[in-house]
Amino acid sequence: MCAARLIFAAQALRCLAYGLAAVMAVGAAALVLTLDPQVVILGGGYSRSADLLIDPLERELRRLCLRVPEIRASNLGADSVALGALRVALDQVDARLFTDGMPAPLTLHA
Repeated sequence: MCAARLIFAAQALRCLAYGLAAVMAVGAAALVLTLDPQVVILGGGYSRSADLLIDPLERELRRLCLRVPEIRASNLGADSVALGALRVALDQVDARLFTDGMPAPLTLHA
């Protein structure tokens, strides 16, 4: 009885992943057709489910797009948004501190 429940749960999860991939593919296809990227990255929480999502998403994109880019999972996981925001902030600090017109940082000689 327990094995039957596990099989049913696995089938339900696979069905859910196919449904999610079909919905995601509509938005992804619009971006793929517009931007023609080489790679599409599944980030955030979706990266944890990449093993279930990549194949159905690729299948749906093949139906919707002329050329399907490689689909990968981010290895940053749920921290990807925070890390991206941090990168933007650091780039802003770097641009403000080290642009023309600002003195170079002082170096101390021993």
